[in-house]
Amino acid sequence: MTITLEMAIRTTKEVIAERGEDFVYNPKRGACAYVPRSHPDFAFIDFGGARVATGADVTGCLVGEIFTKLGVMTSEIARSGLITEAIFDRGIVLATGEAQEFLSSLQAYQDVSYSWGEAYKQTFKDLYGEDCSNDI
Repeated sequence: MTITLEMAIRTTKEVIAERGEDFVYNPKRGACAYVPRSHPDFAFIDFGGARVATGADVTGCLVGEIFTKLGVMTSEIARSGLITEAIFDRGIVLATGEAQEFLSSLQAYQDVSYSWGEAYKQTFKDLYGEDCSNDI
């Protein structure tokens, strides 16, 4: 399957609705993981001694949750320390260029402690110059 921009946007909205717009995955800027601490592959992730984000106690990162909901999450992704762009560049997950840009931007904002709702809104504004405040 190739993730399209439409799929990425729809699934992002679903994930945000489940966790809440105000959810902040990485409030202490610890290392993030594509899967939550409860996932069997979590034990195999090499964080290189970095502190793990507190969000991992309850969920995977935003893009990890999107990958899971879309059915493309694998042990290779879950155990990797790869940034989102590398997952696309290596062909581990297939996505259109627009979807890659959208998902990479979401992840970048999440990683600097934006709430998931704010990461979505800022990504939308950056990429499309539009305010989507009423869209989630």
